[in-house]
Amino acid sequence: MIKYLFSNIDKVNGFNEQQIKYLSKDLKTCKSILFVPGDYDKEKYIIYKDKIIGWFENIDIIFKEKHLASLDGELKCYDAIFLMGGNPINQIEIINKINLKNIINKAKVVIGVSAGAINLSKEAIYFNDYSEKIEMYDGIGLTDINVYPHFDITNEYFVEEVKMVSRLKSLIALPNNSFIKIDDKQIEFIGDSFKIYKENIIKIN
Repeated sequence: MIKYLFSNIDKVNGFNEQQIKYLSKDLKTCKSILFVPGDYDKEKYIIYKDKIIGWFENIDIIFKEKHLASLDGELKCYDAIFLMGGNPINQIEIINKINLKNIINKAKVVIGVSAGAINLSKEAIYFNDYSEKIEMYDGIGLTDINVYPHFDITNEYFVEEVKMVSRLKSLIALPNNSFIKIDDKQIEFIGDSFKIYKENIIKIN
């Protein structure tokens, strides 16, 4: 299995140059894809799914089957799984309610974006802006890496938030446009990335 942990995808332009380079190679044999929404707003995520499919088609990645996971949908195996951005807690609730973990574990390629990248870890962690507390819960379990997306080292408030979370777990903070690729052979850090643990920040790449 190949796993991608994306900080983001540009909402206007779609995949960046590096994302295109990697996805074009790793998704070329995938014929089906399941999108997992980031919250319960089905209509919003249908629109988002269609936009992402368009970005894939722009780089000649064509899926014969493409579906959005839902609480009342039929489950089957897919070559690729795309965990969309949104609310990490809501997304893991959806995954658990429809027993998606087994389906995800059978995929050839799994892509997690923002909230989806957070949820790929064994024990997910992030600071919930709404409840103003740190959330820790069982994730999907595909990696030991805990990512913190949208990291901006020039934003003092955000840096302090990430440092606070790092007191509990080691984090890999990813600025927008950065991502991690994990396969059976290696872990690749593409773009800037920072390891943060016990409030210490070390630039990896």
